[in-house]
Amino acid sequence: MSHKLFAIFLLPLSLIIGLTHLEIVSIPEYLPISYVFLGVIAMFIFEAFALFRYFSMEQEERKITAIIIPTILVIPAVLTFFPDLLPSVLADNLNLILASFMFTEGLYALH
Repeated sequence: MSHKLFAIFLLPLSLIIGLTHLEIVSIPEYLPISYVFLGVIAMFIFEAFALFRYFSMEQEERKITAIIIPTILVIPAVLTFFPDLLPSVLADNLNLILASFMFTEGLYALH
């Protein structure tokens, strides 16, 4: 149940990050940290919960996709700290990639 509450937090945060990156809206930052950094932390926590749920399952219920998908979805959050390793096109759009992964993960967690 807590992952669904956290998913409700991910959805508007992903919209804020994505729409700000696309310059559709300009939302002032009321927090001492940026929305992107908050999104990175949120993705780490959300995917850590997913991995924790995987390891708390019974052996028969475990599926390989339950460990691969969170690992893939956390890659943009990790790459946010290392933008120099990416081509400039990806580095410039990393916030949008992170926002789209956050949005899809939040929607998936609410089903």
